[in-house]
Amino acid sequence: MYTDKMCQKPVIQVAVINNREVRMCLQCGCGMPYNDMGEPDKNIVVDDIKKSVESQSAKGITTDEAIKNITKTWEKVKEEDKKYKAP
Repeated sequence: MYTDKMCQKPVIQVAVINNREVRMCLQCGCGMPYNDMGEPDKNIVVDDIKKSVESQSAKGITTDEAIKNITKTWEKVKEEDKKYKAP
């Protein structure tokens, strides 16, 4: 267990991505995938993923498939975008 830097909450959920253990909810790591931390325009929550699979381009995939596609596609992102941190 560790404490997330942004929201100062203990995190115990663990996911395995590319054979690596990653502590996370969606993007901040707080372990609360339904809580937008008061910034719905910036933080990704489960409802955002659900909305994304309703698009015409998603062609009826599940939310689980969407997350797998995001993870797989992230490998194609430019290095400078992978390392981006808010100022």
